[in-house]
Amino acid sequence: MVSTVSSIIGSFIFGFITRRIGAKKAVSVVAVLLIAAIIAATVYISEGLFWAAGSIYGISMGAMWVTSRTLIVQLSPPEKRGQFFGLFAFSGKVSSIVGPLLYGSITYALKDYGQLGGRIALGSLMVLVAVGLLIHFKVKTPETTENI
Repeated sequence: MVSTVSSIIGSFIFGFITRRIGAKKAVSVVAVLLIAAIIAATVYISEGLFWAAGSIYGISMGAMWVTSRTLIVQLSPPEKRGQFFGLFAFSGKVSSIVGPLLYGSITYALKDYGQLGGRIALGSLMVLVAVGLLIHFKVKTPETTENI
């Protein structure tokens, strides 16, 4: 529930932030927030930190929905926008398989280590976000957004 409410707040706030700083920078900020949330959840030492991690995670997920779609609109030629969003949706489906499969595999492989195995599995998701952020830095965006 905390993450859901936070995602609503994050999507609303990052709508304004995206408009102010641009979609590419906003996606970068959101990815850093997501990494921070995963770090906090991975190393949590108190219940309060865990709840804060859930809130930050929710904010970043709601914000990512807003910022990433804005970036797709900026990157795609108007006549191919449907294809770009189709590929975007497909990549989301692949992610919904890869993430849980990676997390589950690591958790299972490290089941004898108890809570540490779960923390390592959660940390592995942070690696995926970091790799995505590095790839994101290589993306060139158009100087103008006239076709939005």
